[in-house]
Amino acid sequence: MHVATTFDPAVRVRPLSRAEYDLLVEQGHFDGERVELLEGVLVEMPPMSDRHARAILLLDRWLQKGLPDRFAVRPQLPFAASSHSEPEPNVSVTDFGPLTGDHPHAAYLAIEVTLSTHRTDLVVKARLYAASGIPRYWVVDLKNRRLVEHTAPAGDTYTSIVAHPAEAVLTFEEVTIDVGELLGPEDTPG
Repeated sequence: MHVATTFDPAVRVRPLSRAEYDLLVEQGHFDGERVELLEGVLVEMPPMSDRHARAILLLDRWLQKGLPDRFAVRPQLPFAASSHSEPEPNVSVTDFGPLTGDHPHAAYLAIEVTLSTHRTDLVVKARLYAASGIPRYWVVDLKNRRLVEHTAPAGDTYTSIVAHPAEAVLTFEEVTIDVGELLGPEDTPG
């Protein structure tokens, strides 16, 4: 069991770089673990509920079927956000370019599905994705039955944030996203 530790302010904590993290991953240090690097800190991802998995499957299916071949739909794959951050968005949309040895540094859309990680998804990852210049970031908030759309990044913030209710319909390129269908029935447990 891991316990969060609060250090004395005089103690300096050394962040892990993305290069160091990638080397540890290649060496198999995190096999079988669901972790991602956020602002130099190794963060465990919580187990995925049925609703969470269902939303990812729907997004992946809709985007794969509806987007032109020039796009790559990347479910649960790393994104090189900065020298100290390598989040794994639930879904991202990037160019389908040459497959180099590095993870993408740019994306058109990043999507996180949240049931229990609201602060991480709405604050920490929003800051990372804005700083990376991702023009659209969606948080599918299963608990509060809404899709929070972040657009117009400026520095490390999004200047437009709109919470869309279950009745909303959004579009990305040629793809229509029915928020209610994405959220699932209202009485569905976690």
